[in-house]
Amino acid sequence: MSGDILPPLPSYPQVPSGVEVRHVHGYPGYAIAENGDIFSCKGSGCRPVPQSTWKKMNPSPSKKPPYLLVNLWIQNIKRTKRIHVLVLESFRGPCPLGLEGCHNDGNHLNNNLSNLRWDTRASNMRDNQIHGKTSKGEHRPLAKLTEADVKQIRKLAKEGMAQAQIARMYNVSKSTIHDTVHYRQWKHIP
Repeated sequence: MSGDILPPLPSYPQVPSGVEVRHVHGYPGYAIAENGDIFSCKGSGCRPVPQSTWKKMNPSPSKKPPYLLVNLWIQNIKRTKRIHVLVLESFRGPCPLGLEGCHNDGNHLNNNLSNLRWDTRASNMRDNQIHGKTSKGEHRPLAKLTEADVKQIRKLAKEGMAQAQIARMYNVSKSTIHDTVHYRQWKHIP
């Protein structure tokens, strides 16, 4: 269920004119703007304070991918939520079954409603590829081979060198060489 519309501005600090703000559904004392700004009217210890004292919250980034996160309290239980999901839930309604929150421009820190949509995992993965957010090949953190290594390995195998010998040369397993030679790994390298 989408959030309720809150009283008109300027009761929320630092909200540009014309930006809509709604309650965060299921979290009394919290409001979110369509530009991704989030506000709290809770005092210390999660006690409600007068509605006139809304304060802008400071989300923190997650590690990978770097989503903006915020801690919301309900009945003395802390819930860590992604800002883009809160924006979508508040302005577009709950996430439909089988979908997830997606960023149109590939920037996970841009939580403006106009940049967000509910879509499939496959569509989100395509977006990541389009925006260069996926790591493959030598850009993967644990990669032991480079693209140049892969080309040389395939050349050596084609020339008849034993895969076990190639594996020793590159200090990798025989299965890695086998999968590389037969395009089970490094498929993107011709």
